[in-house]
Amino acid sequence: MIDRLTDRMEIATLMAGWLSRDLAQWDKLAALFQDNAMIEITWFRGTVAKFVEGSRNMGASDLVSRHLIGAPQIQFQAARALVETPTVIVVQNSKIGLGATTQARFLDRVEQSGECWQIAQRHCSYDISTLDFPRGLLEIDLTRLDRHPPEYAPLAYMLEGAGFPINGPFPTRGSKHEADIKKEAALWLKETERS
Repeated sequence: MIDRLTDRMEIATLMAGWLSRDLAQWDKLAALFQDNAMIEITWFRGTVAKFVEGSRNMGASDLVSRHLIGAPQIQFQAARALVETPTVIVVQNSKIGLGATTQARFLDRVEQSGECWQIAQRHCSYDISTLDFPRGLLEIDLTRLDRHPPEYAPLAYMLEGAGFPINGPFPTRGSKHEADIKKEAALWLKETERS
């Protein structure tokens, strides 16, 4: 662990860089990723360039989101690494007095190019999600809420209500989908052994 201490610190800083999204620092957000990086989260599947554009649009909507980033777990192989980072996603729409808090984990493939680590692929696996009522209880459309797995249903409810469609399913804690993502990532990591 000690011989990769600098790499660990740089990757932890890379993960914390997601704060750039909350602060509308779009160039800094894009710089976290390789140019051809792919992202899959609740409201988005696609390239990093389109993700930054979509994030701009969300930033101009009634939905405010913030992320609390935890300490990453990192598995290295040469200039590649798999990174699993806990995050708390907080969203709120003050116009309707409703929000959601979601605990999740970023599942990232990261790669070193020169001196710089960047994200090559990002998935998010969802653990727990709850609705928040900052101005008191509101009536909820349970049919709409129940269209999604409970691990991210409240988050999806908020996103769809703000005009961001959710086309799941997405990985959840212990699901086959999560296991498949981790299996494919492990094969990607082992490719460096053959090169």
